[in-house]
Amino acid sequence: MPDFQQRLQRLRRDVEAGRVGTIIALCLSLYVLALPVMFWAGSGIVLAPMPPGRKVEQIFPQKDSRWIVATAHIFTTPEEWSRIVVYEDTSPLSSGRYEIKPFNTNGWASLVLRASDDTDPTTNGRRYYVVLP
Repeated sequence: MPDFQQRLQRLRRDVEAGRVGTIIALCLSLYVLALPVMFWAGSGIVLAPMPPGRKVEQIFPQKDSRWIVATAHIFTTPEEWSRIVVYEDTSPLSSGRYEIKPFNTNGWASLVLRASDDTDPTTNGRRYYVVLP
């Protein structure tokens, strides 16, 4: 056991001294030890369902004074913008719950939106999408 403690102290001194070889070896060792745990933990990840559509973009609502605003970037023509539907998780929001405003001449637009139950979209834990059916 004293041998292990001596090696550990030497490793600590090498890291504190900034010896690059020791630091790289330590990082690689930690990575090799953590890799099986990462694979095991990652095997149970289930992706959240997305609404169906030809073009789907997740939007991230932000507070802008008294409005909740989000921007979308994948729609390029006014025709596409006129046909989009905003989804809350996998359920479409009624058209009275969002308003589309041109953002620029490059095809971007901003959306002013409200959650289906009037909670704060920035903190209610739901995902919001703009979808071109």
